[in-house]
Amino acid sequence: MCAVADTYDELVCGFRAKRAMGIGKALQALQKKAGTQLDPELVERFTAVVRQEVQSRGLDPAPGPGLEAFHRLIEALQQDRGEI
Repeated sequence: MCAVADTYDELVCGFRAKRAMGIGKALQALQKKAGTQLDPELVERFTAVVRQEVQSRGLDPAPGPGLEAFHRLIEALQQDRGEI
């Protein structure tokens, strides 16, 4: 699961000289790595959780780069759980 989350983080933040991408594109890129570099079941579960949280927060997964939307998602989750 950590490998899936780390890969997602790299995709939305644009590490290693790669451009950041939106949440939706990052999830698509994860799906492409499922079964080769990442466990397909874990990718599916991770993707489902992110999509559910994005939808419930009213965020648009399509815009890019995804770092701003990703930060809004994290802030919303922290507020819901009282971790701020």
